[in-house]
Amino acid sequence: YWLFEELGGKPIAGVIITEYLPALRRAGLKVEKEHIEKVLKFYEKGELTRDGIFDALEKLAKGEEVKMKKVSEKEVREFVRKIIRERLEYVKSSKDPVKGLMGIVMKEFRGKIPGKRIYEILREEVEKVKKSS
Repeated sequence: YWLFEELGGKPIAGVIITEYLPALRRAGLKVEKEHIEKVLKFYEKGELTRDGIFDALEKLAKGEEVKMKKVSEKEVREFVRKIIRERLEYVKSSKDPVKGLMGIVMKEFRGKIPGKRIYEILREEVEKVKKSS
């Protein structure tokens, strides 16, 4: 309880304490208060989504460095267009290419931008290609 208050009493701190910390402890990792504070700063600045908090805590607990950079939708859109160009035949022939491409895009941007937004961008870009063919 004291940790929750020291971290500002925000709901995300509660999730970290009740869900993420026990899971990381079960994996044999020790998360320091400083790790949580660092991750919360990234989260509050919008450089890390809720999805990315667990992975960032895991890296910090392993002694790895976590560098965050805010990702713009423009960057995501450019990446999505590149993936679509590389897999154009698949996009044109697949019944639901968004599902097939989602994993590739999520691997690149997981935790940096909400998955729901990635899905929307992917769907929009796939629609543009499908309409033009």
